[in-house]
Amino acid sequence: MKMNPDKKNKFMEKYAVFCDMVLLACLFIVTCLPILTIGSSVAAYYHSVNKVLRKGEGYLFQTYMAVWKENMKQGIVLTLFTLIIGGLGAGSVWLVGVLCRNGQMDASFLYLRWLVFLPLVLVLPWEFIYLSRFSDSTGTIIKNSFTLGFARVGVTFLADLIIALTIVIILFMIPALPFILTPLVRLVSRKTEPVLLEVAKSTGNYNPHAWYGEDPLE
Repeated sequence: MKMNPDKKNKFMEKYAVFCDMVLLACLFIVTCLPILTIGSSVAAYYHSVNKVLRKGEGYLFQTYMAVWKENMKQGIVLTLFTLIIGGLGAGSVWLVGVLCRNGQMDASFLYLRWLVFLPLVLVLPWEFIYLSRFSDSTGTIIKNSFTLGFARVGVTFLADLIIALTIVIILFMIPALPFILTPLVRLVSRKTEPVLLEVAKSTGNYNPHAWYGEDPLE
């Protein structure tokens, strides 16, 4: 029995999407392996999901690699910045815990110590997707990421949750990565894209002919 042409087309479309998700996940994992390239990999992943998968523009592999290479230097700097901030935060949490247990610091600091991660929580969701969108200096990216983190707390915490889920998936369920990561990125981009579009217009970086177009992303 022959398959209905409409059903066949839908099947092929879903199969193509599945292949793109697998390819994108593989590219992401491989390009993240040097560790310091995580920043440019996140920027390339976010860019590819929105431009290729959501808007159907360009080719996945070429788009991903072009963005990855373009943002390599700044991505490494931002990754180092994030690792340093995270390391200092972890060291501070450990030190305060030791001091509290030894009676050298009030026990209430056992709970307050986690606030040292607040800068990281605010800046992390924005810095790499901001990198994927704008050609600004590294200092400007960090400053604007902090601003967006404070101004858009709800979106920031949603992105933080997705980052945490992604880490869990990579550590414990890596075979599920192709099926879960892209939908998660698509979910968060529905919240972050309008924000970045506002930034583009307010800073004079808006280009109506670029893929920032006013047409809604599907």
